[in-house]
Amino acid sequence: MHEPTGSLGRRERIRAKRDFTLLLRRGQRVRSGPLQLYMRPSDATHSRLGMAVSRRVGNAVRRNRIKRLVRAAFRVARHHCKAPLDLVVVVSPHEPAILGDYTEWLTEAIQKAQSGRERPA
Repeated sequence: MHEPTGSLGRRERIRAKRDFTLLLRRGQRVRSGPLQLYMRPSDATHSRLGMAVSRRVGNAVRRNRIKRLVRAAFRVARHHCKAPLDLVVVVSPHEPAILGDYTEWLTEAIQKAQSGRERPA
């Protein structure tokens, strides 16, 4: 099966260390599947994504595949956001799943956070 291609634009990515640090310290934490998400409302007009995938997840090929799938899932799941969010995804070691699983995990986590079922970190 062909995977979605394309990349997130510069304005849709979180890259600055200070942004990652702020989200990891003060963001609302939600776990869904092998993904732990840290979220805060965004000052921008759009949602942004950052990822942390350690070497414990696997070799470079596995890590890059997972990152590609999470980015594709984010393109779908961000439409479930009531307001723009800054989101950092920390990936735990697991066997790579299919795109539908990552989309479900991200969507579920966003909905949990927005409904207030999870406590802030």
